[in-house]
Amino acid sequence: MGVLGGPSPRLRLYVYDFKEPGGEAERRKLRELLESHGAFRLQYSTYALLAEPEVHARVLRRVVARVDFEEGDSLIVVPMCRRCLRVARWVDAEGVRGLRF
Repeated sequence: MGVLGGPSPRLRLYVYDFKEPGGEAERRKLRELLESHGAFRLQYSTYALLAEPEVHARVLRRVVARVDFEEGDSLIVVPMCRRCLRVARWVDAEGVRGLRF
């Protein structure tokens, strides 16, 4: 059993970029959609979501259906394996440390 009570969950990063100006409405739709599925913000345009593969598929379908991407706008979904999590590092004013989920 995984952390979420079912088969092994998967962590994915959702990294988005909307051109300025005019992308705020679509940016807000995407943020709200990700947060409604339990994603949490890592940085301004980066969210992490720990969920079953079916949830990630549902999120992606809803993004495509609800968010209007224009030329120059993008969303990158990055799967994070266990090894990736072990070697990933967070760097800020406090120094360098590993990610904890």
